[in-house]
Amino acid sequence: MDLFNVIITPRAKSMLDQLVCYLEVKKQSPQSADNVFIDALETGDQLKTLADSFGYCDDSDLKRMGFRKLKFIHHDYILIYRVDGINAVVEAFYHQSQDYEHVFSKDIGIV
Repeated sequence: MDLFNVIITPRAKSMLDQLVCYLEVKKQSPQSADNVFIDALETGDQLKTLADSFGYCDDSDLKRMGFRKLKFIHHDYILIYRVDGINAVVEAFYHQSQDYEHVFSKDIGIV
């Protein structure tokens, strides 16, 4: 039984679309693009039942605002989300090699 509705914001959807397009077109790897997309969906499915159990972001401002992070199951990507009542709201996708918390903080205007 699902406890949370998973909502992907337009910005997060755009970020995932850009990632998949990058892998498919620039890297010429449609299979990698498909695999990462499937991994994103499977990782997001975990939020349906476990959204309130994953760790908060390390950045104190993001943590205070309730932002959490979840690593993709099979790839080196991460999603940032927040729990809002019965909703798990996916806000962004980043590669783990990025300083993703700093970038996300800038993106939402707190840095």
